[in-house]
Amino acid sequence: MVWAPEPGFEGEENGHPIPVQTTISGKQAVISMDADGKRSSLGADDGVGVAAIMEIMTSNKYQHGPLEVFLSVTEEVDIVYCMSSVPKRYFKAKHLLNLDIESPERMYTSSNGAHKVYCDRPLKLKPVHKGTKTYLVQVSHLDGGHSALAVHNPLNNAITFLCDSVYSFTQEHSKVSLVSLEGGNAVNAIPRKADMIIQADPKDLPELKKHLRHALDVATKMAQGLDKEGRIMVKLADTQVKQACDYEETEQILWFYAYVPTGIDRMDITMKHIFAASNVGLVKMENNVIKTTMMPRCFFDDGLAYQYNRLRYFGARLGFKNFQEHKTCIPWLTEHPEKVEIAQTWSRCYTKVTGKYTFPAKDPGGIEPAAIIDISPQLFNHAVAVGPRMYDCHSPLERVEVKSILDWWKTLLLVLKEIK
Repeated sequence: MVWAPEPGFEGEENGHPIPVQTTISGKQAVISMDADGKRSSLGADDGVGVAAIMEIMTSNKYQHGPLEVFLSVTEEVDIVYCMSSVPKRYFKAKHLLNLDIESPERMYTSSNGAHKVYCDRPLKLKPVHKGTKTYLVQVSHLDGGHSALAVHNPLNNAITFLCDSVYSFTQEHSKVSLVSLEGGNAVNAIPRKADMIIQADPKDLPELKKHLRHALDVATKMAQGLDKEGRIMVKLADTQVKQACDYEETEQILWFYAYVPTGIDRMDITMKHIFAASNVGLVKMENNVIKTTMMPRCFFDDGLAYQYNRLRYFGARLGFKNFQEHKTCIPWLTEHPEKVEIAQTWSRCYTKVTGKYTFPAKDPGGIEPAAIIDISPQLFNHAVAVGPRMYDCHSPLERVEVKSILDWWKTLLLVLKEIK
C-alpha cells in the first residue's frame, strides 16, 4: 500500500486528524486504514489481493493444487530490495498470478521498469533584500494518483506545478527568493500538496496571488475534469526569515523541478521511442539542503538510463549533487501475451463467471511479477496480473467496486481449481 494522507482544508491544517473506517457506499467500497492517527482512505490497493490470499491459505473449503505465496510489506518501488536476499529459482511454481491490478477488463503480461533517483542541493542562503517579507505559497487538494497508472491522465504534480508557476512569475513580473520547498510523500504517488516559502516584496503580493490562481485555473482546464478541488494559498509565513537564496539560485531550482523531469501521454510497449514519466515524488528540506526522490519509469532499460542521465546532466548544471540511482522494478515484457497459458485460463474463467471478456493489455501493470521472474525465470511467459476495478489508486480517493470484487474472487477460485 502507498500512504497518501489527506491534507486539512484552510484553517484546519493543524486540527486533529480524523481516523476513517471501512465504508461501503452505493457500488463502491472505500477500504481505509488509520496509521499513527493520520487521515487517509487507502487500502484497496492491495488490501483486496492480500485478503484473498489469506482467505485461501487459511481455509480448507477451496480446491487448488500446491501453492507458493509471496506477501511483501513493500509495494512495487521497493520490491527488488525485498527480493534481493531470495536465492535464484527459489519459487518452483509453473504459473504466477499477481493479484494487484485495477481493471477486471484488462490482464497484464508486461510491466514497465522503474528506478529510484536521489539527489540533493545545498542552499547558499544570503541575507534577504530590504523591504521584503516571508510568505508561504501552498498548492493542495490536487487529485494525485498512481505515477504509472495515471501517467496518461493530465494530472498535476503539486511540486512541478508550484515550481513552474512561481518560475513563470519571476520571468513575467518580479523576482522572489526561495527559502524552502517541500512536497509529496511517496515516490510512486503523484504529489497532491506542496509548500514553498519565499521572500518577496509586499507590493508584488496581489500580482503573485493573481498569477498563481490563473495558473491553477489553466492547469485545471488542461486536466480535463481532474484536479477540480485544487487550492492555492499565499499568506505571511509564521516566521520571518533573515536568509534566502539569491535570485539566480532560486530560478535554477525552480527550473529544475518544473522542466527537467519528463512525461508522456501514455506508456505503451509499442511506443519504443518514447521515454516514460519521471515523477518527482518527494522533496523535503533538511539543514538547508533540498533532498529529492524521483522515479523514472520505462519499458526498456535504455530508456531508464536515458532518464537518469538526463536528470543528472541538467541537475549538475543547476547545482544538484549526489545523484544516486537504485533499480527498483525490472521491465517485464511478454512479446505474445495472447499465448500466455495462465492468461488464457483466466480469460476463459472470467468469461464463464461474468459473460464478459478480458484481454491482455499492452500498457504497464503488475510491477511485482518482474522481481519474481528475475529470481525464477521459468515463470517468464507464464505470469499474469489481475484484479478488481479500483479507482484513484495511491491517493486518499482510492476505492474499489464491490461487484467487481465478487466477480474477480469467483474467477480466481475457478482458475485455481483448473490449474491445480
